[in-house]
Amino acid sequence: MLILLNRSVKYLAIITLSLCMIGVSSAQSDRAEDISILDVDADGDVDALTDGLLLLRSMFGLTDDALATGVVDLTNCTECDATGIDSYISTIKGTTYGGLTSGTGPAGPQGEKGEKGDTGATGAAGAAGADGSDGAVGSPGATGAAGADGVAGADGSDGAAGVGGSVTELSDALVEDNSMYIGNDPSATTSTAEYNIAIGTTALESITTGDNNTAIGHDALSDNTEGYWNTASGNFALGFNDTGFRNTASGYAALYLNFTGERNTATGALALYSNSVGTDNTATGSVALYYNTEGYGNAATGAGALFNNDTGIYNTATGVNALLANTTGTYNTAIGYQADVASENLTNATAIGNGASVSESNKIRLGDSNVVVIEGQVAFTNVSDRRLKKDITNTKYGLQTILELVPVDYQLKSNDLFQVGFIAQDLKPIVPEAVTGIEGDLDKGETLGVTYSTLIPVLTKAIQEQQALIQSQNKVIQQLQKDMTILKQKVGMD
Repeated sequence: MLILLNRSVKYLAIITLSLCMIGVSSAQSDRAEDISILDVDADGDVDALTDGLLLLRSMFGLTDDALATGVVDLTNCTECDATGIDSYISTIKGTTYGGLTSGTGPAGPQGEKGEKGDTGATGAAGAAGADGSDGAVGSPGATGAAGADGVAGADGSDGAAGVGGSVTELSDALVEDNSMYIGNDPSATTSTAEYNIAIGTTALESITTGDNNTAIGHDALSDNTEGYWNTASGNFALGFNDTGFRNTASGYAALYLNFTGERNTATGALALYSNSVGTDNTATGSVALYYNTEGYGNAATGAGALFNNDTGIYNTATGVNALLANTTGTYNTAIGYQADVASENLTNATAIGNGASVSESNKIRLGDSNVVVIEGQVAFTNVSDRRLKKDITNTKYGLQTILELVPVDYQLKSNDLFQVGFIAQDLKPIVPEAVTGIEGDLDKGETLGVTYSTLIPVLTKAIQEQQALIQSQNKVIQQLQKDMTILKQKVGMD
């Protein structure tokens, strides 16, 4: 028994050293220059659960099968025989921690920040300000009493009687076929046109067969021949309309160049000015949809909204200069002052908020670069019905993926807002599915973004893998505890 205790004392230093070195080797590999001496089973890996246990059993005098059984991995070891292992352990007896390491340990942590110094003395008072300006002039005095009334004058003579007559007697008017034209006489061109009202020089002056038109203003509907159910209010409104029908123009030169376009509504000076054949457009606001020619199904509300749209269709812009950059884009939506698209030809892009700019098709942008919080009563919901998915497999990402990620703290250049997250360029090679956008022109908003919710399944898989490792290690630890109990019983320590 004394011999066994002596051996225990003799090996204690190296056993303790080996377990410590193995436990920290992954985090502080620079502290030991040659810990391979502890690789007892020569499998190329210094492991507390194999090499450490072999050393521990040898310390308590176990030999032969009792030394190696249940510990040595026969598939990876080079030294698998109990006799050889015991012999090797004998050669490293007496090795100390100093024999395995050299050099100076890592620097300790930075000390705490010192206390703040006392506040400096108050500065001297500033010089007195300049004298204030003179007060306002006082109110005028009361009005004096009125003088006495003068003598009444004699009655004046009666005025001349007005000239009798009717609209039909005017040289620049025409009433026929339930129509009335005041300001011009289109009798040279009218054929079967009915129920038209025209007030203004040259208003409806070219009418032939078009019915139910109303033109108020100089040159309003002046070129209309066969168009019907049109309403023009304002000088030059619908001036070039020929056969277009069911159009409404209110404002100076609204829908001025419309030729055959149908069912358009323009309210505001120069609204839908250039429209020629476009249909079903609505423009409310000065120069709204100004350059539209063939585009149809567009709705613009606000001065300059959809100003440059040419052939784009089914766009909706609400706000001054909203969707200003769009020319041929389709199905786009912008709500807010100068809410816009970054390119002229996007599709199904949405920008909401003051100055919001959307850079890609099929994308929604909320707010400009000054926005610091986007919130709602409940969280956003992603469609995730199994019936909508195919090729479903377990994700290839997991614990190793998470270990490669680089979380960072940073500030946004636009508003100095402090944030924590990932850099899109760093994340893209690791989990490309979580990175959106394009790395292009910053002025056009062509930037990369991170969909953080996409990382949730990756984190879930990593936790599952980590838990499996923990459970596996717990089983080994439990076995080690049983072995320790048996060893203590053998040496009489219990």
